[in-house]
Amino acid sequence: MQASTKIGFHFWVGLILIIFPVTLSAGELRGNFGASFTSAGVPLAGYSADLGYRSEGLDLWLVDFDGAETNLVYHSLSNLEASASNPALSFKAYEINYFLLKDLGGLMVGPGFGYGVAETSNTPAAGQTTSSSTFFTAKDIHYGVLAVKASKTWGNIGCDFLVSSFGGLIGGSLLCGLSL
Repeated sequence: MQASTKIGFHFWVGLILIIFPVTLSAGELRGNFGASFTSAGVPLAGYSADLGYRSEGLDLWLVDFDGAETNLVYHSLSNLEASASNPALSFKAYEINYFLLKDLGGLMVGPGFGYGVAETSNTPAAGQTTSSSTFFTAKDIHYGVLAVKASKTWGNIGCDFLVSSFGGLIGGSLLCGLSL
């Protein structure tokens, strides 16, 4: 299976996992779009979009959470410093993430974890060879995600701020959108 086919497969499996809980419990469907960045050796920036489902309360043994959220996220990032001496790098990924959220005065905050599939491309500048890094030339990267989310909603409009790993690249996203 080619990398793009695998990424497409993971996208549809994630979409089914997000939509299926809608029939199981009360909650809201959310869609967001916004800016993302990483602070890797070569900083990357771009946009991300997510489709998610937030359910109400979840009682665990030690902590009662006020919500749980499952998201399917798409990242499209590239390096900020592409020049004659730096190759143009891009990172495209799909992630399925799960968050446990606690309401702190109207701000939903909590940890998350997930799974991602990505591909990168490395277009060398004139006279350069490609990077020797296997990360920047890989077509099928599988990785785990650890994240923290802060989310605020005003009626049907909401914004999420995430700090997470993009396959080992530490970064963040500010996404805003609609909740139904």
